[in-house]
This record gives sequence, C-alpha cells and structure tokens, in this order.
Amino acid sequence: MELHNLEPKIVEIHQFVDDQFIQKLSHVAMPLMSNADIQNAQFFSDERTSNIVWLPTSGADVISFLNKRIQLATGLATNSLHEDDVWSETAQVAAYSFGGHLEPCVDCEPVRKTIR
Repeated sequence: MELHNLEPKIVEIHQFVDDQFIQKLSHVAMPLMSNADIQNAQFFSDERTSNIVWLPTSGADVISFLNKRIQLATGLATNSLHEDDVWSETAQVAAYSFGGHLEPCVDCEPVRKTIR
C-alpha cells in the first residue's frame, strides 16, 4: 500500500488481486461482453473501441470475493441493491483490443440547476 496524501487520505493498493483471480474474472466476464455504446443512444460510437460488461454483485463467487475485498480495504458498501440507504454501482469489466481507447464523454443528461 502506498500513501499519496493524508488529508484527504489517498492510498494506492498494489496487487489488489493476483493473476489467478484475473483469469477467473475474465472467465466469468468474457462471454457476457458486448460493444461499448453511448448510454441512451441508438448507435455504437467510434469513440469507444472496447467491449464491456456490468457484473452484478451476486451470482458468481469471483464477484462476491472482489466485493468483500473492496469492502474490507475501503470500508465502502459494495451492494448494488438499495439496502439500508447504502449502495454502489455494479462492477464494470472492459476489454480493449490493440489500439483500443476511450475518449472522454458524458453518458447522462447534465444536471440542470436553477441559480437564484
């Protein structure tokens, strides 16, 4: 673990998972992957050249293991269902082909605030 800043506390955890875990995660994720798209769009984008999948927090031992490890290391909730007013997004796995890239973009409608 490498400490980058005390306030706010920012740490970098090296080798959070090992190569064997990555192989297991790939085995679960690869068959479910599809081309990355822009949310709420009816097309695929040239700006995104990856395949992705959002993995639910339950259903696979490998995901349960990862969520538990994240929870222990960070103290953050890893359940994707709204439970006790605490929840998180599901894990995303992305695979890029040679030369693959992701250009910055906004996938959601901007929040419109009224300033008075």
